[in-house]
Amino acid sequence: MHFANPLWLLLLVTLPLLAWWWLRRPRAAFRYSATAGIATEIPQSSRWANVFSLGLRLAIVSLLILGLARPRWPDLSTRLPARSVALVFVLDVSGSMAEQDLERDGQRLSRLSVAKDVLRRFVIGDGQMFEGRPEDLLGLITFAARVEQICPPSLGHQALLRTLDGAEPLGVPPDSATNIGDAMAIGIQLLRGTEPKEKVLVVLSDGEHNVPPDVVPNALKPRQAARLAQALGVRVHAVFVGSGEEATAVEAEQSLRDVAAYTGGKAFRAADAEAFQEVCRQIDQLERTPIQTFQYLRWHEAYPWLGLAAAVLLTTLITLEMSRFRRLP
Repeated sequence: MHFANPLWLLLLVTLPLLAWWWLRRPRAAFRYSATAGIATEIPQSSRWANVFSLGLRLAIVSLLILGLARPRWPDLSTRLPARSVALVFVLDVSGSMAEQDLERDGQRLSRLSVAKDVLRRFVIGDGQMFEGRPEDLLGLITFAARVEQICPPSLGHQALLRTLDGAEPLGVPPDSATNIGDAMAIGIQLLRGTEPKEKVLVVLSDGEHNVPPDVVPNALKPRQAARLAQALGVRVHAVFVGSGEEATAVEAEQSLRDVAAYTGGKAFRAADAEAFQEVCRQIDQLERTPIQTFQYLRWHEAYPWLGLAAAVLLTTLITLEMSRFRRLP
């Protein structure tokens, strides 16, 4: 059992004050020339009646406060399993992502178009390689020199898919540069505010962190963002997209490998469309956590019974004070 509105329980601390006020309140009196003849006529039971009335009043107030706090317990027959995973994709849309060097079925495709196609199937499933993730909190960040679009992690994946479909490579310098560190930091902050214990960031990029300082001053380096992820318990998987073997590509790939290693994640290289698809399938399988939480469709509420009990006690109190506990004046 738990309380849906537990803050109402703070009112229970006022009950001793109410009891003190009730016992110390001014009482009705009348003038009489001498009390010696009537002192013995006051029954001792009146004191117990006063205490009993006080007890009923405190019980009524307590029941009403508990009713406002809404104690409830789940209907176990309506229990639904739910995975405890929150995952955010950090997708590079810098100018180099428009390069058509990924081959599939004899056709050369751009890096971004392949990424969009595979990530869509990752989210909704394709009945073959991907099962889909309808029960997971999924989000998306697209970035180049700056973060372009943010879709916070949620169970409503349609917003993510619309953001993904609208992603286009930025081809005009300096906006077409790559700022991996800041994009990671924003993704980490989004994950920090989610409830699931398992928090995962998937970084997909084809280049090195090369945003000019005059475009984005004090931009975080990827390794700095990885330290932040490590401190907050966010696991980072990194995917280097592209087939380049030049020195800058090797350095960029090593940077992503370091990011993954710092956080307990894995690093991958996707040199063609099939490899990219396989990499995402592996990540999908890695984050099929065995940890299960539960949600409930229906709850049993106790507040109607508490309200009924308070009404019964109030009726009892009024009846007694109009009959057995009645006094002058």
